[in-house]
Order: sequence, then C-alpha cells, then structure tokens
Amino acid sequence: MVDEVTASTYPTEPGSPELTICSVTARGESYRFAIHWWLQAGKPVIGEVMPTPHPLVLPPVRGDEAELARRLRERAPAPTIELDPVSCRLRHTELEQSGLPFAIRCLATWWRVQGTSDPASPGAAVAAAVASAVARAAGIRRTRAATATTYNTDLTLLESVEHKLDTELRLDRLRGW
Repeated sequence: MVDEVTASTYPTEPGSPELTICSVTARGESYRFAIHWWLQAGKPVIGEVMPTPHPLVLPPVRGDEAELARRLRERAPAPTIELDPVSCRLRHTELEQSGLPFAIRCLATWWRVQGTSDPASPGAAVAAAVASAVARAAGIRRTRAATATTYNTDLTLLESVEHKLDTELRLDRLRGW
C-alpha cells in the first residue's frame, strides 16, 4: 500500500526533455526515481524512467542509499534472453563501470545499430564504439582512449568502427541515447 507520493517537475531548456523527480513511500520504504519525458502531438511521452536524474549520478556506495548503489552496479537482474557477444561485453563492462541505467542505454543503442555493423569488426571494438557514442550523447566525460582501454581494444579499431557506423551512432544529445 502506498503511503505517500511526491513529484516535482523542473524547468528545462526549450526542446529538451522534461525532468520529473518522484518519490513513493510504501510500507515505510521510500523509492526515488526520475522520469524524462516530452510532449509529442500534445501528449506526454515517457522517454526513460531512472533511479536518478542522470545515468552517472548514482547513489553513493556508502550511507543510506548504499543498497541502491550496489543493486545498480552489482546486482542487476540476469538477462532473460541470450545475449550476443557485443551485448554481453556492454552489459558486463558498463554495469561495473557506470551502472544499470547507462548499460541499458548502451544495449538499446547496440540493438538499434546491430544490423548495420560489419560482422568482421572485433566485438570489443564495436562495444567500445557504442559505449563511447552513448557517453558522448549523455554528456559524460569519457575519452575514446579511456573507453578503448576499458574494453581492452585498440583506439584505432574503436575509431574505425565509429567511422563505419557514423550515421547510426549519431545519438540524440537531448535524450542521451
């Protein structure tokens, strides 16, 4: 049973998604989340529901919200489908590196561009290119070189894959994916 619900919508730049921060209290436990949304044809459309306003503003690993931080990095539910090698690499690496919301953005992007990827490209380079593009679109400061190192691939390969997927990897900076 829900005890309390609060929500606040914050002003954004024209053309940017709206941000509503919410909290639901039930049985003495409080759950916070953020909704990114916009109007389309005069109706609200939800783009993303997240445990925090930004994919890298995760709760601290110590203190009151440590449990949520651990869940978002270490205890995400297992996939219910078999993942291809690039998806596996993205999920594993980004869960550890940046948490579940960012990993999901990477997976959604990969699945959108997967059919246009060169099957001969090394999986690590493809995963790194996707993660790099999603990070840039989300405004996350992560260099290509750092991403290449994280994915244990060559920077030149990462850049080559990005070049081949150039049009497909041009992500919406306003939504971040």
